Amino acid sequence: MPQLKRPLTQEHRLFLRSWLDWLEAGAPHGNPYSREHGLCHAHLIWKKQNTSQPKHYDLYDMFDPVYPFAPRGELNTHCNAARIAFAAGNASPKGE
Repeated sequence: MPQLKRPLTQEHRLFLRSWLDWLEAGAPHGNPYSREHGLCHAHLIWKKQNTSQPKHYDLYDMFDPVYPFAPRGELNTHCNAARIAFAAGNASPKGE
């Protein structure tokens, strides 16, 4: 598991639930997330759709190292087992 610079917020946990739901639905490319981008980019998409907060990569700023799951540009990032385990271990419960 990656080290975090600070604890995840409820917003992060809600986003991770959304990302897991997308994954469980077959990870439809571009609906709303991309198979070629990691959690940080997906979080930016989620924020644009769900919050009025500044649009920046704050999830990206929390990871140490910055790319804890795989090198940047990895294809099919949604299939990365470490990324899925991190999301599953930190997401809000279904229906929250």
